[in-house]
Amino acid sequence: METLQQFTFRVPSISQLIAARAYLRWSQQELAKRAGVGIASIKRMEGAGSMEELMRMFRLQTLSQILGAFEEAGVRFGRDGAVEVLFFDQQAQRVAMPSPSSDDAEKP
Repeated sequence: METLQQFTFRVPSISQLIAARAYLRWSQQELAKRAGVGIASIKRMEGAGSMEELMRMFRLQTLSQILGAFEEAGVRFGRDGAVEVLFFDQQAQRVAMPSPSSDDAEKP
């Protein structure tokens, strides 16, 4: 099992978490469902004022579940020094930008 210090190093910022959810076009309810947590947890996470507050609010298991839902959808979080970065693999891109349905293709 990871130590708190190892886990904290890989926890993305609140802004990254919100951006990833927006990119995937997931509601807070959808993220909660995919992560297996309550919607109140997602609302508290996104409303946290700082990473320190976020880490005090949640158990490591809850944060791992939320990060796991993003990772399953193809989202990767990272840092390059002080710069935060998000990576979206092809799976995440398909979720975010679904191909037009055949009905849409027939419309003028």
